[in-house]
Amino acid sequence: ILPYIDQRLLMGYVQRLETAFFELSQQYYQGETKRVKSRKEFLNKGTHLILFIRHQYKCGFFSELRQDLTAALQHYVAAYNYLTEVQPTLSNSLEIRTVGGYLNYKICRLCFRGGAPRDALTQFRKHIDQFKVIAYYPDLDFEHYAWLSKQFSIFGDLFDEAVRGQGLTPIMNQHPGFYYKQASDYTMDRRRAAEARGCPAAAGIVSQDVDMSKVVYVGQRPWRVGFKEGQSCSPEDQQE
Repeated sequence: ILPYIDQRLLMGYVQRLETAFFELSQQYYQGETKRVKSRKEFLNKGTHLILFIRHQYKCGFFSELRQDLTAALQHYVAAYNYLTEVQPTLSNSLEIRTVGGYLNYKICRLCFRGGAPRDALTQFRKHIDQFKVIAYYPDLDFEHYAWLSKQFSIFGDLFDEAVRGQGLTPIMNQHPGFYYKQASDYTMDRRRAAEARGCPAAAGIVSQDVDMSKVVYVGQRPWRVGFKEGQSCSPEDQQE
């Protein structure tokens, strides 16, 4: 409760309260980071690689909340590097691409904010090279093109934000418009691939009949809920 005696003194009380809450939140998220890190000693990278990714992402997120952007970037880069070690298969490729997209966004955004646009560009090129050729169901090639289009569009937004908000000067061959153009090209590839397979122009959008409430993990296909990694589901479910 703030003692409201003089309106001129109110801002000082608010600032003191803000400082107190900030210190408490710093302590809390620092404790959460230590708790997550303490679990690492019980893991084996050979059998718990997915958990290594999860823990690094959590530590990166907690570091962002603590406004320690340097530590956050280090954790996100570590998570991304662990992700590249996961062997992609037909059953997990969508999850890998989706998580990779989230991590790439975090890394590029922090690089731009930290005044390191070259690092952001390098990371994005690495990201596309890593996932441009990845295992996916042949009948869902339009889905892969949609993912590529989204990656270029998101990076174009980050680049444009850095130009407008941070005064970054683009050059002829490195400009937000270049990435928007690539995004539009992949969108056209997606349309052609969908039409070639007899799908509607809006193919790739999740059907309203699919129950997404059962999905447990980001990027998981609804029909794979309840199946372990490497365990196959019925052809009928996959066709749906």
